Amino acid sequence: SIKEDSRNTKTVYGIKKEWDGLKTGNSNTIFTEKDYSFKYDNNPFLGFAGAIGYSMNGPRIEFEISYETFDVKNPGGNYKNDAHMYCALDTAEPSTGATATSSVMIKNENLIDISLMLNACYDIMLDGMPISPYVCAGIGTDLVSVINATNPKLSYQGKLGISYSIN
Repeated sequence: SIKEDSRNTKTVYGIKKEWDGLKTGNSNTIFTEKDYSFKYDNNPFLGFAGAIGYSMNGPRIEFEISYETFDVKNPGGNYKNDAHMYCALDTAEPSTGATATSSVMIKNENLIDISLMLNACYDIMLDGMPISPYVCAGIGTDLVSVINATNPKLSYQGKLGISYSIN
């Protein structure tokens, strides 16, 4: 759950779905979606990964890095004027909405994940064939960035695949 580091966040409010942008003059009436949480789009093509390693006729060790970005989802397309990207962190007791005196407004445009992994692999060599199946296990860290804050998280992975040798 999203919260402030220096103050005790009690409730997270989202902007009402029909927000008309900057035309709304009173900020006390726009943050009404209680217990709001951000959802993220699945972006299978907005990232990259690469690995470099050393092979020893079967065993292989590699360092892998990947980068992915996930945009904030507009659930059902129901939010107008990018309202789905905003929330208010309120320190007052829960009520019908956030107030300007007890809350901080935040804009969340995306989530970024940078993964750094060390993998131990084994290539199963097939005589006379340029392809070889492999299995890997890895451990590392994910650096997850949301709203200008980056948090490291322990990560692990397993991989199965087929490699093609080019000489």
